[in-house]
Amino acid sequence: MRLLRLLPVAAIAGVISAMIVVGSDWAPQVQAQTRITVPGAGPLYYPNLIAQLPLGRLYLLGTGEEGGAPLSVLQGYDALNHMIGENWFPGSTAQVVNYPASIGLLSFGLAAPGTDAGVAMGRGSLDDQIKNAAAYGDPVAIAGLSEGTLVINRELEHLATDPNAPSADLLSFAMFAGPELGLAHTYLPVGTTVPLIDYTAHDLADSQYDVSVVFHQYDVWADPPDRPWNLLAVANSLVATLYFHNNTATVVPSDVAEVSSVTSDLGGTTTTYIIPSSTLPLLKPLQQLGVPTKIVDAMDSTLKPIVDAGYSRLTPNAGPYFSQGRLLGPPAPFGTPTDIPKSAQDSKKARAVVDSAPAGQGAPERSATPETTDVPTGSTANDGDRQPEIDTATHAVRTPTRTTPGRPVGTRGHGSPKHVAEGVRKPTRPSRAATAHRRPAARSHLAAHARSLGSSRTGSPVK
Repeated sequence: MRLLRLLPVAAIAGVISAMIVVGSDWAPQVQAQTRITVPGAGPLYYPNLIAQLPLGRLYLLGTGEEGGAPLSVLQGYDALNHMIGENWFPGSTAQVVNYPASIGLLSFGLAAPGTDAGVAMGRGSLDDQIKNAAAYGDPVAIAGLSEGTLVINRELEHLATDPNAPSADLLSFAMFAGPELGLAHTYLPVGTTVPLIDYTAHDLADSQYDVSVVFHQYDVWADPPDRPWNLLAVANSLVATLYFHNNTATVVPSDVAEVSSVTSDLGGTTTTYIIPSSTLPLLKPLQQLGVPTKIVDAMDSTLKPIVDAGYSRLTPNAGPYFSQGRLLGPPAPFGTPTDIPKSAQDSKKARAVVDSAPAGQGAPERSATPETTDVPTGSTANDGDRQPEIDTATHAVRTPTRTTPGRPVGTRGHGSPKHVAEGVRKPTRPSRAATAHRRPAARSHLAAHARSLGSSRTGSPVK
C-alpha cells in the first residue's frame, strides 16, 4: 500500500522534471555577436623547425596571456588571432579568416604568395564570411591586425560598389596597427609596388560603414618617424613595435584617445584612436631591468624632445619630412633651435601624437563640405595631402577636415558638439551595429593632453 501511495508522487515529480527539461530547450538562446578576425603576417610558411619552437608567447607580449606554459610559434600566433578585437567588441565570438598572411620572400618560404596575392585571397574569404554571418540580419564585427588591415581595406573597397553588400547598420570594422595608414602612407606614393614582398600601396577606402583605426604611438608600422635621418626616433619606433604592435589589437577602449573623425559621402565614419605612450619605448627595457624610476624619468625628459624631432607633426619647423614618398617642407635654417611645443615635452602624461597634413598634392578631394577645425592626433581617411595651417604663437596645427553637410564634425548624428569644439571627442561605439554595449570614454587626462597638442595626424591605413 505504501508503494502505491508513492507512485503518484513519483509520477508528478517525473512530469515536473520533464517540463523543466523541455522548457529549457524552448527558452530563447542569447547568441554572442560574431567577430571576424583577420590576422597579421604570420609563420604559416616558416620552416617547420622554426614554427615548432616554443617561442609562441612572444606574440602575446603585453596581452595578459604572455605568461604560462610554453607555446609553439604556430600556437602563439593562433592564440593572438582569436584575441584580435576582443576588448573592442566585448562579448563577441571570434571567427578567424584563413588566408596565407604572407609577405612574399620575407615569409621565409619560397612557396609563400606575395602580399598582394595573399591579401586578395584573404579578401575573398572575408567577403564570404561577412555575408554568411550577416545573412540573418545579425550585426557583425570585423577586426584586423597589421597585414589583416590590408585585407579589410580591400574588402571595404569591394563592398562600396557591391550591390549585395550588407546594410551599413549590420557591419562595423576595426583596424589595429595598420601599416598602410602609417609606414606606407609616409614613404610610398599610392599605386607604388614594392618588389620582393609584392605589395602595392593603397589609400584608405571610402566606405558606407563605420571604421575604427587604432594605433600605438611610436609603432614603426603604424606611426613611423617621417624624418628617417633621426636615428634615435627610428630606434625608438623599432623598440615600440616589439613591445606594442601586436597588443594594439587587444586594447581596452578606455585606454585610447579619439583624435580625428571623418564622415565620407558614402555615409561611413572613420574614427582614429591613439594609444599614448607614457614613456619612450626605448626606455622600457631599463624599466624591466629595475632601473630606478627617477633615472628613467630623467632620461625620458632628455631624450623625448630628440625623438619627437623625428616627427613633423610635433616639430613642424624642424626641416623637411616625408609624406607619400615625397620629401616636403623647407630645410630648417642653420642654427635654428628645434621648435618643440611644451606639451610635447611632457613625458609623464599621455602623449597623443598626430601627423601634420603635407602639402596639397596627391589624394583627390571627397565630395563633402570642408571645414577648418582643431584636430588632435590620429589618422583620417584620404586627408593626408592638404596643407595644415600652423599657429606660430601656439604651434597648434589646424587641418581642413571634411564632414558631411549638416552634421557635427566626425559624427553621424550622435556626436557631441562640445567635444568637437574642444578638438577631442570621447570614443563612441564601434558602430551602430554594436548595440550591446557602449565603449568607455577616453580617460580625461588622455583627452586633455590630446587637446594640448593641438595638431593633426592624417593619412590612409603594410605589413
